[in-house]
Amino acid sequence: MRRSTATPPPRLYTLSLRPYPEKLADPSYPLYDDTLLVDRSGHIRLPMSRQAFLATALAGQLVAAPNYQPSRSYSRLFRMSRR
Repeated sequence: MRRSTATPPPRLYTLSLRPYPEKLADPSYPLYDDTLLVDRSGHIRLPMSRQAFLATALAGQLVAAPNYQPSRSYSRLFRMSRR
């Protein structure tokens, strides 16, 4: 096995002196009309009892979605499913 000649990361980086906040503020999406909460299975709830899967990694997070009027058809953006 060949040994790397690169400098190990601990020699290059130091801890930041800035404290990390206890809780981050909820994101704001001024250019979008809808802010939706991703459920624990990675889905967002949409009008007419529909939902769209985004990712389980986003569970509990707020995401932005454009509001299409008048029908609010998200089918152009998401693969739709009914549960």
